[in-house]
Amino acid sequence: MNFFKKSLAKTLSGLIAIILLMVFTFIGIVNFNFTSKKIEEDLYKQTLIQSESITKEIEHIFDSAAIYAQQMSLNRDVIRFIKNVKSWRDIRTYDNYEYVYDYLKKVQASEEVHFISWFASIEGNYYLDSRGITSEDGYECIKRPWYPVAVGTDGVGQTPPYQEWTTNDIVISNILALREAGEVYGVVAVDIQLTTIPRIIEGVKINELDKNFILTAEGNYVYHENPEMGLDNSIMDESDGLYSYRSLITNPDRALHQVTYNGRSYYLMSHRIENNGWYVVSLIDHTTVQEGMNDILRVVALVMAGFFVLAIIAIYIIVTDRTSPYDFLVSFAEDIANGDYNHEIPEQYLERPDEMGALSHSFQKITNAFKNENSQLEEQVSKINEVLEKQYAYILETEKAASLGNLVAGVSHEINTPLGVGISTSSYMETITEEIIDKMMANTMSKDDLLKYFERISESSDILNSNLNRAAGLVRSFKNIAVDQGSEIKEQFQLAKVIEDVVTSLKNEYKRKRHTIYYACDEDIYINSYPGLFAQMFTNLTMNAIQHAFRDRMDGKININCWIDGDLLFIIFEDNGRGIPEEDHKKVFEPFYTTYRENGNSGLGMSIIHNIITQNLNGKIQMESKVDEYTKFTIVIPIEK
Repeated sequence: MNFFKKSLAKTLSGLIAIILLMVFTFIGIVNFNFTSKKIEEDLYKQTLIQSESITKEIEHIFDSAAIYAQQMSLNRDVIRFIKNVKSWRDIRTYDNYEYVYDYLKKVQASEEVHFISWFASIEGNYYLDSRGITSEDGYECIKRPWYPVAVGTDGVGQTPPYQEWTTNDIVISNILALREAGEVYGVVAVDIQLTTIPRIIEGVKINELDKNFILTAEGNYVYHENPEMGLDNSIMDESDGLYSYRSLITNPDRALHQVTYNGRSYYLMSHRIENNGWYVVSLIDHTTVQEGMNDILRVVALVMAGFFVLAIIAIYIIVTDRTSPYDFLVSFAEDIANGDYNHEIPEQYLERPDEMGALSHSFQKITNAFKNENSQLEEQVSKINEVLEKQYAYILETEKAASLGNLVAGVSHEINTPLGVGISTSSYMETITEEIIDKMMANTMSKDDLLKYFERISESSDILNSNLNRAAGLVRSFKNIAVDQGSEIKEQFQLAKVIEDVVTSLKNEYKRKRHTIYYACDEDIYINSYPGLFAQMFTNLTMNAIQHAFRDRMDGKININCWIDGDLLFIIFEDNGRGIPEEDHKKVFEPFYTTYRENGNSGLGMSIIHNIITQNLNGKIQMESKVDEYTKFTIVIPIEK
């Protein structure tokens, strides 16, 4: 016992192992024995009862039919009717017709669902049944399927299933020949309608998923769940679903056999009907068995839960008793983690002989070490933080200046083109003016020369005016962007104009590789915020796409969409560039993170964007990206309209 008392871990491990071993051993034994026996017994009993019920019902019907056939053969009125009536035309004119017909109906009423009673005259080639139906011309007794059975049997014979003369229903006749001087002069019979057999099956069916079949001694279907499967179908056909199990069916052992029928698992039991040699075949769906198993497993689960609760309670009590001093050490450790080193461990914990005492001594040593070095670390960290803050501020300013420098270079290149065209046009205008003056002084100027001069001057003026306006527009755009990015003054501005100025100012950056920028922003969107921050945000997003998304690509596309919903401004900035790997998504907004550092990138572009949106504009930014497909930034900013 001292071995366990000195080791909390060993105490807990031993107790948990013993309790769990007992629980799982008990559950395994109970589950195996109870489940196996319960399922087998219940399933066997239910299937046997079902099969015997169907068998007894069918046997009862056939026995009753045979008895009524014998009784009909002893009825004198029936005998006289058959002997005296010589033709089907005389049936209803015979004096005793009503009595005989009423008798037939009474026989049918004994089993109205299943029976049809009738008699026939061999000499007169007619019959009369309990429904009042009689034969007509063309009816010949000796050609009917029941005739060989009747004349070949001394007592009540049973025909194979055959098609009835008038209704075409499939019936089995319990038939008895009437003889006089050894000659058959008539027959009496009680037909069993096989179309009523399904009522017997449905009356005892246990589960909707179960299947029952009734087969003749030869294996033909008397009853099948599929109405199209009749007597012409047999389990002896290789295409039949029960063909593989024909030996189990024709040699019943009153046992359950697991089989597969139409792709589903069943338990099969076959039962023989003694008085006619038929077979009752029951297929019990495996799902039924599984449901029974689930019910039992629920019981087992409840038992298991009870034992686990007991085990947890026992373990909790023991652990609480043994580890209550650890609560103080946990609190003590949290104080150390938070930088509070002013607490002392109680003496009684330091004097313990088990792991608690060793752990208390270790905590005390850690506390003493932290106390000695904490002040030095705090001083060093403070100095390093000051240096880092200065460096970070310097880098941010450098990045902003670099961004503005990109604008200056781009705008300068763009202005050179229209100014160059303007200078060339001005020189051309000066030349043609000198030419026309020379002609005028020499009195050689014609009317056509003067008209051509005016046309050229007009065209040149249009070209000069267009290019000077273009240069002036570039200067205005650059002026707006440069001033905005250099200030953080809150004012009302048109968002679409800011985007247009940024796109215009960066044209030199993206047109060289035939990139295109599309933006859709309602011109009615006026907001009260910091236009400089918005300009810098769009500038950095665009340059980031050009430098990274379209690094090795031509014909890149950027789409910018803006709209207002309530008090929120939504901005979607999307490119169809190279995308960002999923493992780098969390790093995109981190300072100094870049995948293109060899080209001089600092990795602060997206960090600046994140800071502008989240800190300066109190908004949110979210990124979605798929490699080689797209990168999309969704920005939401609260605004003052």
